[in-house]
Amino acid sequence: IHRAMQETILGRAMSFDAEYVRPDQRWITWRVATNPLRDDQGTVCNIVGICVDLTAHKQAAEALRMAKDAAEAATQAKSEFLAVMSHELRTPLAGVIGMLDLLRHSPPTHLRRQYTTVARDSAGMLMRILDDILDMAKIEAGRLSIEIIPFQIRREFLHLSEVARLRAETSGVEFISTVDATVPEVLRGDPNRLRQVLTNLQNNALKFTEKGRVSVRIHCEPLDATRVELCLTVQDTGVGISKANRDRLFAKFEQGDLSTTRRFGGTGLGLSIVKALADAMQGSVDVESELGQGATFTFKAPLEIGRAADVPVDVDARVDPPSSTVRLKILCAEDDAVNRMVVHAMVTRMGHHIDLVEDGQRAVERLMTDNYDLVLMDSRMPVMDGFQATRLIRSGTSGAFDARIYICAATANVAEADRVDCRECGMDDYVKKPLNDRELSAALLRATTCLRERGVKPVLQVEDLNLPIHSGGLSEAELLASLDQETGVVPGGDLGFSPETMLCLKAVYWKETPPQMTALRGAFERGDCKEIREVAHTLKSASRYIGADQLSEFLGELEKFAADDELAAIAHTLQLAEAEFDRLRPPAASPSAAGSLL
Repeated sequence: IHRAMQETILGRAMSFDAEYVRPDQRWITWRVATNPLRDDQGTVCNIVGICVDLTAHKQAAEALRMAKDAAEAATQAKSEFLAVMSHELRTPLAGVIGMLDLLRHSPPTHLRRQYTTVARDSAGMLMRILDDILDMAKIEAGRLSIEIIPFQIRREFLHLSEVARLRAETSGVEFISTVDATVPEVLRGDPNRLRQVLTNLQNNALKFTEKGRVSVRIHCEPLDATRVELCLTVQDTGVGISKANRDRLFAKFEQGDLSTTRRFGGTGLGLSIVKALADAMQGSVDVESELGQGATFTFKAPLEIGRAADVPVDVDARVDPPSSTVRLKILCAEDDAVNRMVVHAMVTRMGHHIDLVEDGQRAVERLMTDNYDLVLMDSRMPVMDGFQATRLIRSGTSGAFDARIYICAATANVAEADRVDCRECGMDDYVKKPLNDRELSAALLRATTCLRERGVKPVLQVEDLNLPIHSGGLSEAELLASLDQETGVVPGGDLGFSPETMLCLKAVYWKETPPQMTALRGAFERGDCKEIREVAHTLKSASRYIGADQLSEFLGELEKFAADDELAAIAHTLQLAEAEFDRLRPPAASPSAAGSLL
């Protein structure tokens, strides 16, 4: 400033930036300009100084620079992630394709079992990678949801620990798991997300521990009379993490360093998903580690204490048949031909009778002319959807024989909001699509119990008939036994259909689906999100049944985007779905094989 004054007195204008400390000790930056004023003789007689506060401008510029650096770093991380992902996807996919090629040549039975095991494990790896990618997409889109339902933490924990223990034993690593007495019997939260957290942390510890021990502990700290802080601690004696890499550990698309990817594999998404879940649950996740000395991860989340009476029935558990002397007469309302074939095959295999209609209106009309024990009702159908049909039946004005008939929703949407919709319209139960034997059997058991409690006898009495009633899906042992006996049962999933049934199923799918895909494109061009949602919902579960899992995922995303009227996201996802559909579509799909079942 002194120099500027001297120069200005000599007649030269000056401009510079100056740091200044305010009386409140805050630093600010001035842009200072000094100009000379001259008298009539041209002599400098005054100086004009103009000062402008540039602090906010400089801070904005610095923030912009930091954002640019962060964006460049993120772009680099994503590029590295895509390179890693290409390798991670190709490895198990090569295993699946290779094993299936070997199976095509009909090897001996003992080799066939080995090949199917490898193919199944490789497919499982692919599914876990895709789950991580979809979860990360939900997180970035702000769609990550957390349920609040009662669950038994010990049962969830013991199941996951047993899976991890078996994996550890194959690697020669000691595995220790404990649940403290401080943990309540029942908590309220999201058991699926907590399973995801614990699975990621356990798998991470086992991956980086080649010898020594992995210990998992669950304990709780009281917060108040109704809440506790759940603490999951996973400790290992593995390779450890350097201080420099600990700061990057929970970042998306990154691992501690790229050498871990080459040596141990993985996508680098698991821990970032754990961090996102911790944030969504208003909790935290931390790590303590030194390079070469193992690591300790601690996940904490506040949860409410629940009551044992509130825990829902576990529909995933295998159940006994409803009764060897009960044969149910079932009406199914389902607009998709593939789904109709699947439910027909499952229900008849269990020994029950089923009639099929294509929409809710026809279901109501059938209930006016015939007696049934229960209705399997798709939630979204043309003409009249399942919700509308159920409300009409419950109103008592439909003319149905029994306005209280047991109605079970069959829906691909099983979020809490969808369950609420089912209950509010008067439905008694729901099963999720794609259907499988054990969940459908459990639903039929609940329906039979309800009929007995109401004092209603099933429409069909079969005490004197020797009808086979089969409930559970094929277990792994049964599947292997069927392979050994070369019975022709198709391995995969819980369907267990014969090759002939699967051939019919695929024939129906490739006959019915192309017009629906065309309808999807037409609805998009018209901007009709309602139709997009309905068609995608119908195709989503049908695609699962023929093994088109990736196409089903795209259709599920289309349904969600259509619900939110996100046309830009629909455009991109629809292109992906159409490309996958074209990739899977056989050169010529003849409908003749399915004629007898349509």
